[in-house]
Amino acid sequence: MAHAPETKSRARALYVFDRYDLTKVAERLGVSIGTVRRWKAQAEAEGDCWDRSRTAASMASTGTDNMVAMLVEDYVQLHLAVIEDLKTAQDIKPMDKAEALAGLADAFNKTINAAGRASPKISELAVAQDVIKRLGDYVAAQFPQHGNAFVEILQPFGTELSAVYG
Repeated sequence: MAHAPETKSRARALYVFDRYDLTKVAERLGVSIGTVRRWKAQAEAEGDCWDRSRTAASMASTGTDNMVAMLVEDYVQLHLAVIEDLKTAQDIKPMDKAEALAGLADAFNKTINAAGRASPKISELAVAQDVIKRLGDYVAAQFPQHGNAFVEILQPFGTELSAVYG
């Protein structure tokens, strides 16, 4: 069964901006999960990665620095838990513990360095989405008579931004 293009656009918006999982998107729109997965795969094949857009939207709303800080914090907690497990493990030889600790130190350094160089593609898309959001707020406040026209072009343009920056 063919679905209206608006349904496909709404599916993307629910996934990217409202952060619904694919099952919830399908339920909300009354389509099968397979259909939503197919739309997502087709979009990715056309250069519109819903996952990257979702991450960028999240970064635009919470800020790149906060997002990176949360990721580093999660990593550090896991890192410390593994170190604690290594300390108390009785069945691991001291030399193996030393090798594991060296590997952890290397992973820690790589993670911290990567956090410092957060994905430029995602950062660019987050900025573009933030600009579009601010433009929408501006149009709504200053030119409400043009709101419908703005909304009409916004969704396809959002897809275009994802293809360019995503």
